Amino acid sequence: KRKVNIEILSGNEVKLDELSTEGSPGNISMKQLLKSKRKVNIDSSKISKFAKAIAKSAVQDTGLSLTPDVLDLMSNAAKDGLVEVLQRLLDCLQVSGKSTEVALFKPLSEACIGNQPLAVQIIAPFCDLNLRTQFGDSLVHVCCNFSSPDSLRQLLLHDNFNAANVFGFLDKHQRNGLACAVHNCALDCADMLVHHGADSLEGDGGRIPLIECLTSDRCWSPAMFDVLVTRVGNKRLCSYQDTTGNSLLHLAALNRRMKAVHMLRVHSTLCEIKNHASNT
Repeated sequence: KRKVNIEILSGNEVKLDELSTEGSPGNISMKQLLKSKRKVNIDSSKISKFAKAIAKSAVQDTGLSLTPDVLDLMSNAAKDGLVEVLQRLLDCLQVSGKSTEVALFKPLSEACIGNQPLAVQIIAPFCDLNLRTQFGDSLVHVCCNFSSPDSLRQLLLHDNFNAANVFGFLDKHQRNGLACAVHNCALDCADMLVHHGADSLEGDGGRIPLIECLTSDRCWSPAMFDVLVTRVGNKRLCSYQDTTGNSLLHLAALNRRMKAVHMLRVHSTLCEIKNHASNT
């Protein structure tokens, strides 16, 4: 790979400060650059200007397709929130069909990483929102890993988002979306997920969000615990016991979570539950 300095000459042309085989720099059109198979490293400080120039060129060239170069460009634009660039490219590219839904998952993920809700709003209609990354992360995991509540809000409100399905996806650490929010202390994301139906006592075969909050020093905070128990019914709070018979009150006391103890002790049933060692 060779580093290339890019200078914008006009809406359709850039100058590559790279020694060619003849030993001198040359000009190349945007269309040629996009359709070129060679890898071009672009200075990140110039990506916005470069993206705008390509978008301007694309308006006059509806023949552009979703090549790797275009997808990289869209991903950078999405992460940086360059909404005008994204909209122009989507208008010019032929975006339809299953292959497009899969291809645009990367730019959409980058928009979630950058917490760019407008970029999410623009790309989401053309993408399958229920896909996962190679590591098993759903878009909910991506938002929670990077504490991107604004992007998550856009996803949850989208008609094509299947919350009942996606909420149950597990990442490589066996965490569903809510457990991922707890692990990353993404309080706003956790609050949104709970209010959209995520169950803090359901681990989908993996880690249980409420238990992880109680038992992990990294994950514990009174505010997070308060969010997680908000939508859990009293019956479920009182019926939970782990493999050793410990109730939520047992776990709160064993881990010295005094705020949780005070909140849970109001349930008289919890105070009477005994674990396998016959301790309340």
